[in-house]
Amino acid sequence: MNGNEIKPAVKFSLCEQSTQMEDYIIHNHQYGIIICRQHKYAVPKNWIRRHFQEQHKDVPLETRQNIEAYVADLNLLPPSEVPLPESTIPVEGLALYNGYKCLYDECDELKGTVKSMVKHCKYEHKWIKSVGVKWTAQAMQTFFVSSHLKYISFNCS
Repeated sequence: MNGNEIKPAVKFSLCEQSTQMEDYIIHNHQYGIIICRQHKYAVPKNWIRRHFQEQHKDVPLETRQNIEAYVADLNLLPPSEVPLPESTIPVEGLALYNGYKCLYDECDELKGTVKSMVKHCKYEHKWIKSVGVKWTAQAMQTFFVSSHLKYISFNCS
């Protein structure tokens, strides 16, 4: 090799690449999602690049590109098709929230704040203050944030 030749880029073996990815993301096979370890929520497949560009500027470009390539090869579900958990065990890697669960019959609505629960109860159940509180504190998680937000509850035991 003479001094003018370009050295090949370092390539990670599949095992090394997987370990590198696990520093930043969790591939949850059960729900068909990728969870950002730092932010503790799922990132839709088509948002991986943007998420890492905007939220992880300190991560080297090559690593972000490797993450994007790794995720591109995974069979992930769109947010609207991710099944809700059937178990009462928290999903590993997702943030835990203190929220509220509606207590009206046959309503399992979950909200993140008292204000949003009051609004739900007023509009959905014609709740008035004199009836008293019709919700309870509830431990919960969400797979996605923003436009795909949907809370899931579980029991703390």
